[in-house]
Amino acid sequence: MNVFGIGMSKTGSSSVDAAAMILGYAPNDPLSAEGISDVHPPSLDPSGPDYYCKLTNVCTIFDAVDAKFPGSKFILTVRDMESWLKSARHQFRVTPEPGTHSAEIRQAKFGTVEFDVEKFAEAYDRHVNRVRKHFQTREEDLLVINVVGGEGWDKLCPFLGKPVPGLPFPRKNVSRSPRRLYNKIRRLLGLKVTK
Repeated sequence: MNVFGIGMSKTGSSSVDAAAMILGYAPNDPLSAEGISDVHPPSLDPSGPDYYCKLTNVCTIFDAVDAKFPGSKFILTVRDMESWLKSARHQFRVTPEPGTHSAEIRQAKFGTVEFDVEKFAEAYDRHVNRVRKHFQTREEDLLVINVVGGEGWDKLCPFLGKPVPGLPFPRKNVSRSPRRLYNKIRRLLGLKVTK
């Protein structure tokens, strides 16, 4: 059974990705898969091992992926709108160059290449509503999970039919303290790290 993460960026998708690896799913990077674009789903061998494929950057193609890989499960990561916008503002603070793949993806997802509170909020709501509508008669194929809000193994494992592992639920890309961020920048610049 293949599992696809179809949450927007900055909704806990990396944490679910790491959790899926702990549960034994083989990773698949959609950005390096053949044929990935806003109209073509990633190339996976339906007869191969169980994959977890994170479609964060191209989550708008979830319906095409669903059609190509029947019997798959889908995980929609969500979070409180205010905290998501704050995180998205930080993540998307740099505007990509026109004509680049990053610019095309951002335009397709948000309707803009620059961070815009209203357009990003509309895109988030539109995506969540579209996913819920698509799976409204197949609720067993969709898990909506708020990792940022504290949900974890208790929701994920029953959905995937896996036992709860004896490990804490992974928390990836969590905002770091100003001191840690400052030291990370100093390391990147080849400067001495402060205590």
